[in-house]
Amino acid sequence: MRKLVSVLVATNFLAACSSVSSDSGAGGSSSGGAGGGGAGGAGAHAGGAGGGSAGVASGGSAGNASGGANASGGAGHAGGASGAGGSAGAPDSQPGLVVVSGEGALKGGGRGLVISALNPRTGAEYTRREFGANQIGFVAYDAARQYWYVWTQEGLATDLFTFHVWSFDHATGEFSEQGTAGALPPSGVITVLKNRVLYWSIFKNGAEAPTQGFTLIDTTDPAAPFVKLPIQDPSPFNSPMAAIPRENTTEAGGTVSLFMKSNSCAPGGAQEGGQDVFCATSSR
Repeated sequence: MRKLVSVLVATNFLAACSSVSSDSGAGGSSSGGAGGGGAGGAGAHAGGAGGGSAGVASGGSAGNASGGANASGGAGHAGGASGAGGSAGAPDSQPGLVVVSGEGALKGGGRGLVISALNPRTGAEYTRREFGANQIGFVAYDAARQYWYVWTQEGLATDLFTFHVWSFDHATGEFSEQGTAGALPPSGVITVLKNRVLYWSIFKNGAEAPTQGFTLIDTTDPAAPFVKLPIQDPSPFNSPMAAIPRENTTEAGGTVSLFMKSNSCAPGGAQEGGQDVFCATSSR
């Protein structure tokens, strides 16, 4: 274990984003045909997002005399034809997505948990999923597989949550449910690995005091995700402040670097200046 001093890491996030792609298309260019007796027409300008503009033909020359622009040549044959316009560039069909989880106004009135999908270019809302009042939700994104992993509260904050696997269809602007599973509620960092999700959870078993540790979900089959046993792997460390995941290239799972603070607090809870931060590595 390596000790790090004076490390500050932000821990709470409400949004998960996919990468945003450019929508500017590449236009084509073209050149004018050669005149029968005079010089050929000038080439078209480079096309932009809407295609290239038509080329302007120069008139052919008669003897040593030059014809006027946009006109036929003098005594010679007609000048070159205008260049054909470039083809329109195709815009990117998937401009990206921003998904936000938090409290918001419900369409039926009141306030409650809302998970909203936004267009990152315009801020317009594609769609939303609404849940009950006084509930919480968490969101994580699997960029390699383009799935959204969502935890939603069904009962008390310490009861099992519903873990959802969602995909998003840009053609319809809607989420579709791939599969669900019962899972412990998240209570800290969430990391996405290859076909796995590892996160810090809270577990309340009857009248016993709640425990915290790691929960691992197998997402190999998005239609049938499930929690790997044990349901929670107790940790000797405090709640991680942040995590850096590294997916395996072939096998499921990966390696996670965890950043945790020490218990350097004086009696009564007063903090003794700064707190040291430790780094540990966990493979799953």
